[in-house]
Order: sequence, then structure tokens, then C-alpha cells
Amino acid sequence: MRAVVKYLIIPLLVLFAGDRTMGIILDRLYLKNHCNYNEGALNEYLAGVAPDTLIVGTSRAIHMIIPNSIGKSVRVLGQQQKNLFYHHSVISLLAQHRKLPRKVLILNIEVSDLYLENAGRLLQQVSSLSYFYNKNEVVKSYINRIGSYEPIKYLSSLYRHNSNGVLLFTNPLQNICPSSGDNGYIPLQRGPLDSVRTMSGLKEDAGKYNYNKINPEFKNSIHKIKKLCDANSIELIVLNGPYFKPFSNMIKASGMVSEIVIGENTKYIDFVRRPKYRYKSMALWYDHIHLNHEGAKVYSRDLGMLLKESAAENRSVINKR
Repeated sequence: MRAVVKYLIIPLLVLFAGDRTMGIILDRLYLKNHCNYNEGALNEYLAGVAPDTLIVGTSRAIHMIIPNSIGKSVRVLGQQQKNLFYHHSVISLLAQHRKLPRKVLILNIEVSDLYLENAGRLLQQVSSLSYFYNKNEVVKSYINRIGSYEPIKYLSSLYRHNSNGVLLFTNPLQNICPSSGDNGYIPLQRGPLDSVRTMSGLKEDAGKYNYNKINPEFKNSIHKIKKLCDANSIELIVLNGPYFKPFSNMIKASGMVSEIVIGENTKYIDFVRRPKYRYKSMALWYDHIHLNHEGAKVYSRDLGMLLKESAAENRSVINKR
């Protein structure tokens, strides 16, 4: 029996204590991080004051929407290569911390999220919010759907930080602290390789939207986000930004998204299917999915005008009641 204690139980206790100790240290470093890595932009936002209008989205929100061109109290809260399930999780965290916008939440979606073929990738993206696994039920539910072993993995305090924990130690030592931009906007400046990136990107993505299975969780996520907004008297607007040359299946998918969103009694602003498309000039594009800074100026002005029209419509509806 003593041999079992010596060679099995004691090492396990040491591992447990080490895991908990390192977990506490990494948790503190994580919360102190307000730089644009390891969810530092989210931490920075949670530590500040909620704006009137918040735009949540991917890099196509970060690099294409200039908050100051839309209004005085507007902010972008985005993350590279993070899509709908991640956004739903973040919005749930904002509600939990009472940091939802005061008036309007704009959800910048990607129509590829509609397809079942992309569901696994969308679930994996929520893993970057692992710190909140035991603190938020939406985060936990998405992560648990990745695999049956996820609840066991998260018994470890260290696992919540995974390999990203190294950056929390090394980046401060090296004074590495990338900014999350001006109210969340990070411009992509024009350059000589823009046209090359744009055309090569179109070729690479030619078959990207050739899917046919709809993910029912897309509608469920939109419904739950709408419910959160309604509970906090916030207007939800779903946004689909412009592409250089939208594929036919992308246009079709955007129509299906429109049906789902409008079915939730939510406004849908769609730049892909707009009858007068203003973004055909390659001079406006950094690549085939991101406008450069000059293009962002045009897009932000157009979006600002549409938002003002939407606000006027809402006031008219309220006055008629």
C-alpha cells in the first residue's frame, strides 16, 4: 500500500498542485492582457465602457468598418478567422458582464457559416475562449460539442490556456503589445500587390461555396442572439459586407440567410445582393474579401447611411404605436 502511495498518489498530487498553481498564474496574466492576442481585445473591451453601437465580426469587420465614419459612440469588436459560434459566445459574455451596447448590436456574419460542412471549424474556433469554459454556459456548450472528451480535458487548469499560455509569459517580456486599432478598426493600406492577392484569392475560393447541407445551428444561434438583444432592449442588425466578385452560390446563400434573419424579425443589411453594386473597382480592394483603407471609407459611409435610414424607420414605427 505504501508503494502505491509513493509511486502513484503522491506524483498525482504533485501534478494536480502544479496544474492549479500554473493555472492561477496564467489566469492572472490572461486578465491583465489588453493587447491584440489571446483575446486581449476582448479583455480591453470588457474593462471599458460599452458604446451605443457595437459591431461584432471577423477580420472583414476589423479591416473594413471605420467606426468614426458611422457615429460618435461606435466600436468594432472583432477577431481574425472567428465566425458565428464564436460571436454568439462573445455576445453571451458581454451580456454576462453587462457590456452589451446601449442601443444597437451589428452582427457581421459570413454566409459560409450557413453550411453544415463548416460546423466543425466553427466549433473549434470557440476554443480560443477556453478561459471562460467554466464561467459561461454558451462557451461551454459549444466546446463540449467538439468531442466527448472535452469535459475531461477541462479538468486541467492549464488546458484552458493550451499552447497560447506561452505568449502570456513571453510577449510582455519582449514588450510585444499589438494594438486592437482605433475603436477596433485596423486599416489595410493600398499596396502594389493588392491586385495579385485579389485575383489569386478568387481562384483559391472558386469552389468554397459549393455546399448543399444547411446547418440548423445557424438559425439557432441567430435566434439566441436575437433573444439576448431583446432581453436587453437592443436592436440587432445582421450584416453581410461586400465581396470583390461574389460567387453565384454566395449570392444564393445570402438569400437563404436573409430568410432566416428576417424570420427572426431582425433587419438584414446585405451588400452582396444590392442592385447597385459600388465595389467593382479593384483599386478599393486589399484582396478579394477585404477592402483596403480607401475602400473601407466608401463602405463605411454607405453603411452609416443605411444605419441612419434604419434608425429613422424604427422611430417612425415607434411613433405610430
